[in-house]
Amino acid sequence: MNKEMIPIFAVLITAISTLLAVFITNYFNMKSLERNLKFQLQLKNNELRLNKLENVYELFEKWNTYFSIHYLNYLYFHNKKITQSDLFELILDPKVSHSGDFQKLITLLNIYFPELKDEYEIVNKARSDVVKYMNVDKEINVEDFVKVQESFEKVAMNFKKQISELAKNMKNG
Repeated sequence: MNKEMIPIFAVLITAISTLLAVFITNYFNMKSLERNLKFQLQLKNNELRLNKLENVYELFEKWNTYFSIHYLNYLYFHNKKITQSDLFELILDPKVSHSGDFQKLITLLNIYFPELKDEYEIVNKARSDVVKYMNVDKEINVEDFVKVQESFEKVAMNFKKQISELAKNMKNG
């Protein structure tokens, strides 16, 4: 080998080694950035879902309260504590309105939390049982009405516990 070629090979080997080192460093930096980006995205998605879940809890609590007020008004009516016109006045009271909250609740459940759908269906069934007694045209068995109200309250409480459990799991994992 020619002595003049040795420095050229040395420079060439150094340049290739440097380029290779830069390529390897960039490769691992990109992998690290990808992992970090995925983690940040997952964190952001989890934060968004947790916010939405808080909204679900608040909307359900509001809806549950309004529904309870309505069925208690019917109970007062059936216990002859208020008249039919008093009942209708209470039902139509704008302070006891939930203006679209129920639709927001259902939307959030369907879009973000399909895993709560079965639990919600149990609540909806219990609500349907209560609604059967919310009638002014016929006499009802007040004791049965109270039983289905209590059953609804238990189911609603269980649903709120399910929401809380889901939130806890999201925070922990």
